[in-house]
Amino acid sequence: MAEKEKRETFTERALKRTRSDGSPAGRKKRSLSRIIMIVDALILLAVLFFLNTRESSKNEYASSHVSISGLNLRFSMNAEESGIYIFSITLLSSGDSEKTWNFDGALAFLKLRAGGAVFYEDEFGKNISKISMLPGEAKTFPLRIPSEIIDRYMAERTNVTKRKKTLLDLILRSGETIEAETVLNLPNKISTFISFEHEAKE
Repeated sequence: MAEKEKRETFTERALKRTRSDGSPAGRKKRSLSRIIMIVDALILLAVLFFLNTRESSKNEYASSHVSISGLNLRFSMNAEESGIYIFSITLLSSGDSEKTWNFDGALAFLKLRAGGAVFYEDEFGKNISKISMLPGEAKTFPLRIPSEIIDRYMAERTNVTKRKKTLLDLILRSGETIEAETVLNLPNKISTFISFEHEAKE
C-alpha cells in the first residue's frame, strides 16, 4: 500500500484533495472567496467612477512676472468652469513720476503653443500705441479664449482616432501641456511665459 502511495503523481493527489473538499468547511471557504472577490470588484468600480467623474485636474490659475524700465508686467491665466480661459496682462508703474510707454501697433501679443508649435495668436489692447501712468498706477487688459480653440487644435494634431476607452484611460485622465506667451510690444520687446494642462472635452 505504501509503495502504491509513492507512485501517485502530483496531479492525482491534487484531484483527491479537490474531490474531498466537498465538506461544509470547504464550501464555506469557497463562498468567502467569492464574497471577497465581489467586494473587491465593487471597490474598483467605485474608484474608477470617482476618477472618471472628478473635476478636471488642469491648472485653474497660473501667472508670471517680468519688469523693465519702471514697468512691471504680470501675465496670468484663469480657467472658468464655463470652458473659457481668461488671459490678462496687468501693467504697473513702479517709477517715481508719471511716465509714458510707446507700443508698436498693439499693446502685446498672445501666443499659444503645444508641442513647440504656435497654434493660436491674439492681441492685448488692439490699436493702443502708448500708455501714460502715474507711480503705483495699474491697468489690466483681458482676453477671453474659448477652450474649443485648443480642443480643435488637439483634435487635428492627433487625427481624432476613435477607440474604446481602456482601463488606463479611465484611471489616467491625460491632458495636453499648453504654453502661453505674451510679448509686450515695446521698442525693446519683452516676453514672459506660463504653462497649464488642458483636457479636451469628450
